[in-house]
Amino acid sequence: MPQQTGRMTHKGNSADKPLMLGESTGVAGTPRSSLRPPLIIAKVIVEAINKKREGNAENYRSVIEHLNTPNMKPIILKGWIQGLDLCVSHLSAEDDILVGATLKLPWVDKEGDLVEAYITYLRSLVTAHTYYLRSILQSLVREFLDASHPTPAYLNVHTAIMELVSLVPDSLSCLVDELRRSIPFKTKPVAIQEVYVRNALYIITYCPALCEAILRLLFNHLISIDVEVPKVPEEEDVQFELDGLQPVSDVMVNTPSSPCLCAHYSKGSLMHNEMADKMADKMDVLMSVMQEFVLFICFHDGILNEERTDELFKIILKVFDCEVITTHSTSYVQFLLFWMSSFHKSLSFQFVDHLWNKFSSLQTPTVFRQAAAGYIASYIARAKFLCVRIAKHLIESMMCWIHSYLDALSPGSARPEPRLHAPFYSLCQAVFYVFAFRSKALLESVDGFDFLRKLNFERVVTCPLNPLKFCLSTVTEVFADLMNQHELVFCYTILDQNRRLALPSPAQGSGSQPVVNVLDCFFPFDPYCLKISHRIIEPLYQEWEEEVGAKSVNEEKECAVSLQSCDQASLPTGYSGMSPSPGHSYS
Repeated sequence: MPQQTGRMTHKGNSADKPLMLGESTGVAGTPRSSLRPPLIIAKVIVEAINKKREGNAENYRSVIEHLNTPNMKPIILKGWIQGLDLCVSHLSAEDDILVGATLKLPWVDKEGDLVEAYITYLRSLVTAHTYYLRSILQSLVREFLDASHPTPAYLNVHTAIMELVSLVPDSLSCLVDELRRSIPFKTKPVAIQEVYVRNALYIITYCPALCEAILRLLFNHLISIDVEVPKVPEEEDVQFELDGLQPVSDVMVNTPSSPCLCAHYSKGSLMHNEMADKMADKMDVLMSVMQEFVLFICFHDGILNEERTDELFKIILKVFDCEVITTHSTSYVQFLLFWMSSFHKSLSFQFVDHLWNKFSSLQTPTVFRQAAAGYIASYIARAKFLCVRIAKHLIESMMCWIHSYLDALSPGSARPEPRLHAPFYSLCQAVFYVFAFRSKALLESVDGFDFLRKLNFERVVTCPLNPLKFCLSTVTEVFADLMNQHELVFCYTILDQNRRLALPSPAQGSGSQPVVNVLDCFFPFDPYCLKISHRIIEPLYQEWEEEVGAKSVNEEKECAVSLQSCDQASLPTGYSGMSPSPGHSYS
């Protein structure tokens, strides 16, 4: 035995000597052979550490070289791991290079005994030296950036994380920090994005205390990609090329106990050569993964778990307040709330009540009150699952607020000024927008016409603040057409007067442009144009439906063209254009 130890640490020996040692003594067939290799390796490591502290680091470097040996046989790798576990107490903060080499060992895709030995080593290491916790977590999270592993390999990583979390409670905050540091940049390939998000979400299943922190991190990441996706696809046929793709609902509701942690949608599902923008691919895949996670948490054997769903919904609402509503011009990430609210009517009411409280609170900054008004309008207009009774209640609440605002106006402030009355104009536009989409359902409901007459639209459109002047023209024109058609309010005179006031005066010159104050319009639930994840949204989504009235067909088409879905890439403005990308302006 002493000769074998000497061969291992002797100067100039090749890197395969420890492997020969492991093979000759670990698989030799003697009764003690299964114990000797780890003991011998531990003795070699301890000796190398002691000599390094005495000033001779040659053997120490040799040990590190052996650990870095590529393609080490599993039986030899296992022996080294067990040997390291035996000498953990001899390590110190000065051995960070040696520990770093052990954290790079290729263990995640190996058999069970080797994986168990490695996790035991990590547990021993963090128990003896808690200052290595962050380095250990960093090495584990780093595996989420490798898209080549199968699902069992990622499960091995999660087993290791679970061990550390149960051992060191303070590891939760360190884990979130490492997840934040390791999050892939938005330009990284879609497979890496998918694997990272899948595994970050899986951590929530065994560390529920991290749910809000991880979701905030991921929502922020999704938003960074979302804002890069073109608002109108260049190829209309590409966005709905769905043949051969399994619905997300089938994937998770039917197999809720077998989460997929490897790349799934990004392998074989996406037609990169046909998609106009790679960011759309990434957003589509990540939204599908988020949908899987929600189904995994909320459903069991296809049955909704109301308690878990409500808990998750409340957490996502908090994330929505912190990350989503504060970001202008996102197109897709907010649809997770839109979709989840369809699970149960209580969630739908909870969502709109949350938005209404945010709008009506004077403590909310004006810009976020305007955003809340846009969300309310877009949700009522687009949520097919929202019953007419709730829609009428919400419209009535908005109109009551508008009338109360007009009642409280002082003579000095009763002038049309968009900055001074921004929440008022935003809510007026919200009501006009909702009426454009819901007028038919409202009028067909019980006492629908009387309900609309009681709302007193005439007072709003003729008030001194002149909301028709500052709301988006495509909204006001359709609203005016419908009001005229149903003989509720005649708005054309006001619209014509507003147009004349917007014309340049002779003093400005013929080449000058009129100054028009238009609200910064944002309707967050404009049409959903991602080709995989849209399958879950489509049955719940209300498209614009043209309502033919007293005008000629051509005139009606002219008024309604801007209310079509984002399929029509040629539209210069319209409801699909109300979510402009940064830099887009209305004229």
